[in-house]
Amino acid sequence: LSYIMVDEFQDTNWLQKKILDYLHDEHNHLFAVGDLKQSIYRFQQCDNQIFKHYRDQDSMHYITFQENFRSVRQIVEFNNSYFTDNNVPEYQIIPHTSKNPAHLEKGIPMCPASEGPAVSVVELGYPTGAFSALGKKEINALIRQQEAFFIAHTIAATGEEQYGRWGILVREYTNMSYILDALRRLNIP
Repeated sequence: LSYIMVDEFQDTNWLQKKILDYLHDEHNHLFAVGDLKQSIYRFQQCDNQIFKHYRDQDSMHYITFQENFRSVRQIVEFNNSYFTDNNVPEYQIIPHTSKNPAHLEKGIPMCPASEGPAVSVVELGYPTGAFSALGKKEINALIRQQEAFFIAHTIAATGEEQYGRWGILVREYTNMSYILDALRRLNIP
């Protein structure tokens, strides 16, 4: 084994780290790609501390890519404001009108400029103690129903002609039943 390549390294869990430690030694090369701002699998025991551990080793050569050409300005700005860890560099926006020869030569597609919000953060929940007579399972079900209701009504408010432009990402497949039910109730395909 001469080379080991790990993609989405920010979403590595401790078992995967042990396997990597077993495979990686002084006789082979490790190439890992990851972005701490994209770490989304904590619920599957992934820990971005693993990424930081490898990144901070003296033997590792760390390259930072900060230019972003796949997202509109509003998403990049949201990411930079939401993820304020000093150890994670901010993304830089490559403008749609970039004249940088390196971008043009490589055929890097530029995201078109857009106006208005691209990200909205909404906190849903119930007042503390509102359902003290219910068990944890029932409370979680109520929260999932509220989330699904919000999603369905948000989509419905954009108009039927916009339905095909929506995508819904869920953490666990088990949450889909609530969302599908809410979409059916509003006749959203």
